[in-house]
Amino acid sequence: ILFLQILLFSYVFGAGIIGNPNNDIKKFIQTYNIDKSKTYAIEDEIVSKKRRILSFYLKDYVNYDLNNLSPNNEIIHLFLLKNKLNEITERKTFQFEKVGSFKDLYLIKLISRNSK
Repeated sequence: ILFLQILLFSYVFGAGIIGNPNNDIKKFIQTYNIDKSKTYAIEDEIVSKKRRILSFYLKDYVNYDLNNLSPNNEIIHLFLLKNKLNEITERKTFQFEKVGSFKDLYLIKLISRNSK
């Protein structure tokens, strides 16, 4: 019986059903990461634990540098920190729609003004 309990708890912890401190951020990412045809990006200045969690759950993503932002016709779903929203607001070549947020992490839909 003890061996079965060990196997069961190992599986439940391994699957992240219990004992996972990242359940809230995992739900946030999975709520908005449903369309595989969309381009998802992580802003370069997101570091450490948040970057690791995003890169693990997104699987297919690109790194995005706001300093080298260039207008093109591609719509990008960008994960970035709250304080970076002002930088995008100040640029006249881009607009964004807020898709969702989790604490200080935002998911926005970045649209070039040329694509309209």
